[in-house]
Amino acid sequence: MPAGSTGLSSERPVKGEREVEAWLQSVRNDWKPLQRVRTTTHENIEENLDEFIDYLQPLWYSKHGPEDSKVEAPPTLLRDALFEKQRKRKTLRKDIDALHGKIPLARLLLLACTEPGDAVSAKITTDTERARDLMDAWKQEYEGGALDNFLKAMEWYEKNYDPAIHYGRTIAILQSSGTGKSRLVDQLASVHPVFSVTFRASDRVTEDWPPRDHLVMEFFEYCSRTDASLPPEITDIRGEEMCAAFMGALVEALADGRDISPPKGVNSRFSYGPPGTPEAARREAFFKVVCDSAKTTLHKRSAFLAEKRRWIQSLSPEPKEGATDSKRKGYDKELSKSSSEWHAELFAEFCQPAFERLSAKLHTAGETKFFLALDECTILGGTAPDEREPSRKCSLIAFQRILKAAEHMTTPVSFWFLTLDRSPSAGMLVPSGPLVPSSRLTANLQPLPPFTYTGFNQLSHRLRTDKASASLDIENLRYLGRPLWSSMGAPLVVTFAKRKLLAARELHPVDLSQVLAVFSSRACLQLAKNDAANRIAANAVRCHMRILVSIVKTTLVTSVPSEPILSIAAAVALTKSLQVYHDALNTLCTELDRQNSVLAAGDEGELCCRLLLLLARDMTTIERHGSFVKEDTTAGTSYIYAVGLHDLLSTLLGKKHYGFEAKEEKELTGELWSRCKGKWLNFTHFIQYEKTIEELTLEELERAWFSGAAIQCCHNQPVVNLLLLYYDGPPNEPFDGKRIGLFCIQVKARAQQADSTIGDGLTVPPILHPNPSGSEPTRVKCPTVVMLMDLSTSVAFPENRRRRLLVKRVAERTTKWSGYVEEEPENILVNVRGCSALQYPVLHDFSEPFGRIITIMTERQPPGILGELEERMKVAMYPFERLTGVKEAERRTKQ
Repeated sequence: MPAGSTGLSSERPVKGEREVEAWLQSVRNDWKPLQRVRTTTHENIEENLDEFIDYLQPLWYSKHGPEDSKVEAPPTLLRDALFEKQRKRKTLRKDIDALHGKIPLARLLLLACTEPGDAVSAKITTDTERARDLMDAWKQEYEGGALDNFLKAMEWYEKNYDPAIHYGRTIAILQSSGTGKSRLVDQLASVHPVFSVTFRASDRVTEDWPPRDHLVMEFFEYCSRTDASLPPEITDIRGEEMCAAFMGALVEALADGRDISPPKGVNSRFSYGPPGTPEAARREAFFKVVCDSAKTTLHKRSAFLAEKRRWIQSLSPEPKEGATDSKRKGYDKELSKSSSEWHAELFAEFCQPAFERLSAKLHTAGETKFFLALDECTILGGTAPDEREPSRKCSLIAFQRILKAAEHMTTPVSFWFLTLDRSPSAGMLVPSGPLVPSSRLTANLQPLPPFTYTGFNQLSHRLRTDKASASLDIENLRYLGRPLWSSMGAPLVVTFAKRKLLAARELHPVDLSQVLAVFSSRACLQLAKNDAANRIAANAVRCHMRILVSIVKTTLVTSVPSEPILSIAAAVALTKSLQVYHDALNTLCTELDRQNSVLAAGDEGELCCRLLLLLARDMTTIERHGSFVKEDTTAGTSYIYAVGLHDLLSTLLGKKHYGFEAKEEKELTGELWSRCKGKWLNFTHFIQYEKTIEELTLEELERAWFSGAAIQCCHNQPVVNLLLLYYDGPPNEPFDGKRIGLFCIQVKARAQQADSTIGDGLTVPPILHPNPSGSEPTRVKCPTVVMLMDLSTSVAFPENRRRRLLVKRVAERTTKWSGYVEEEPENILVNVRGCSALQYPVLHDFSEPFGRIITIMTERQPPGILGELEERMKVAMYPFERLTGVKEAERRTKQ
């Protein structure tokens, strides 16, 4: 956006402006901080506004507030506009001085920390409205196959569970945020009796549903206190004891008061609602009874608890460092035996009577299973790695030990426990060995395999495909990916997604986790297979929306599927400024160049090309429109901008004649312009194909088009590496799939220049157009543009002594590939050698990071003639598999 522009967000009233204005009018006239803001000049607005916000902070976060203010707290939506969740001040926008004096003070305050290019932040939404949106989305008809998946998995769990092998009937449901874990458990209640307890870090209901059961965490926090003022029966309580007391009180309350007869699991007493609603009040009243009962039980049974925990003091001293293995094993055996017996005694004392009563009630109703779910369970906490004895604080492992003890009880109804979380640690309990710390298991057992199959694209059938421009409409794109995005409107969803992706409000371009998140969402980053990458993957699932596919022993299998909302959010974060984009690329390059990098090696050339094309797309959009996302204030919608193929190539190669200066090339550049005219690109990210492309169906292309996806071909794909889709027609007219075309790129990363046969054989794969008669589809290839990016070479073309070549030709069959057709069309080939701002002017401000990528690629190749000899050796070893290489080697030998 041009300097000084105040953006659309300041040109109209914003939500909450009336309430903030009313508060400003209620403040007494002699309050100096407000006086200074009202009377300040443009030059001093930033300083005085900073001071004013500092005065506001204690009005929300302190019981007393500023001593000289004596005013009521402003509306909470102003707090949310000025402060992060952690009470940290947000940064003032850069054009605050330009806004001052042009808009009302109430609006200025609400927009003070909202960047003008951030279309989503311009719409202030109250916590109550957001909670209502989440609740309404929760109540929608359940869609997708996650419940069926779980019921099928449940058959496996029941059949394969072995108490001698597994650590209790506990199933971890693990997946990143917004994928429907909690909704799956809620839907499970339509088949089996279920009760869920929700642990969250915050009481604010603005990002996740269902709301936190705050009294539960307050109970555990109370029991974990070690204040000297508290009685010993509280300060001596161990985590396992408080978990047993809570679980016994909870199941007792369910057995006494809950009607669990069919319809199974349906009871308005336990439905969810935003704070202040009758639903929330009923649920809170239930948990008050449970927590009060648990506290009373702990007080009354303090003598029993003290007696049963004497084994802790009677343990032999822990072996010191350097002790023999036999001493360590002896201590481990003693600890394991004593603690397991203790867990069983706690369960029998506090839980078993209630469990047996609930089982009898369920059995009478014809039930065979009951599920107790712990949602966001890692909030319960962990224990220190060097902590051997049972902790005085609650922890997830303490809870799981009591759940394991439940299997000592025999009842007609089996009790299963579900632990829901974004963190894979909830399902990766490390199997115990000699003298493992108490944060691990105290027996040589393993957890059941986690359930990760919550589904994806559950709402894709709602996607509108009536016009090509529907692929630009953010309101429409909400239905792709995880169901979370459908719970909010278009103006909010991109900023919300950005915060979810980054686990922060803005992109910090030196933060590796954030940088990997944004480029993974757009550029198909592949993680390596090492311990560091495994840790990065775990953190990315927990904090950065990466999808967990499975856990194999202690190795995470993760993926970043096509998700338009996240790729748009990543683009918005990157394009905040050239400096942010540049520094983010530098951080990525630093990791690429690091020994034992978390990024997979061997893909540097195609990754460089993907990054280059995304950069050209982003810079074209920002140059022409000022922002990646456009908010239509009249229609109340948001959409991304499409760019013309001509504009993309002009940004990539040069504004004048696409950078081709020779007289003999100017006529052909005019034809190239004609080929590009009227062709629209919408890609925001790349998707990785796993199959070799011989041809593409219209269905495949339409799916990619309406996802805003370009295609990265699989490893060893013949002829072509990357495919950009374009739409050849007016995007706002009825959609015609036959207007989708392809612009293809072949990438070479070796220092030795690519053989001419590579360019000679370059063409797009055919598109299958269905025949109305129902006969075999027609293989169609339209004349288009193809490009060879020879990134690492510095050799000029002999034809023009330059490092660019533009020719029009018919592709030759230079390799074995069924993607060739009988009559190949005459395409225009753009052949570019090198990767600097001379070849690609878009790199003018990005020469450093892309230069580093080229250096990395070059350093990982044998130097000089050795590279050519390596290629000949490969041809000798694999003569049939590398047919193109054979022909190239033969030609070079003749030379």
